[in-house]
Amino acid sequence: KHKTMVRHKHRWILVKLEYRHDLSSSSSSNKNPIQRKPEHFKLPPQEDDETTTTTELLTTRDIYNAIKSVVTSSFGLWGDATINRLLQVRLYDIRSKLIMIRANRSIVPHIRSAVTLLTTIESKAVILTTVSLNGSPRTAKLAALRYMKQSFFSSKSCHDDDDDSNKNMTKHERHLYERELRKLKERLEQVRTVDG
Repeated sequence: KHKTMVRHKHRWILVKLEYRHDLSSSSSSNKNPIQRKPEHFKLPPQEDDETTTTTELLTTRDIYNAIKSVVTSSFGLWGDATINRLLQVRLYDIRSKLIMIRANRSIVPHIRSAVTLLTTIESKAVILTTVSLNGSPRTAKLAALRYMKQSFFSSKSCHDDDDDSNKNMTKHERHLYERELRKLKERLEQVRTVDG
């Protein structure tokens, strides 16, 4: 008997979460704030840093409920009934602010619309941007690592001429960045092993 190839019915949406107050403070000198560039890659706080604010304490459940609320308000009872069965927020990585969403491919357009329309999560003003749409958790993981690397290198080139302190990145700083990428890979790997 010939085995029939089964096409995956799910898509993995990688989303970047940015807090509006961070963007407003970093782009206050921008003459045209509508043309917003992605947030520069910043060195995350150390894992033992106790200064983490409540702003960072969002959970996958908070994000799921916020997306569900937007879908329900935009698409009515159909959206509310559908999203319960076909949507999962599988990861919110606090340190990179990346979200990994697993959704049935039939509702991907609705989820991407909801992500665009979402402005608050748990009373926190946010902006969500779709980074990539992937066919498996493996490709979503690779997209997340690629995004972080691009953010790092673009930030370094943008800041090279700002002042003496940013002109040359030290070996220690580079080591910290590379360590963050390795740790992100480990956290994403946990998501992949769930789905196999």
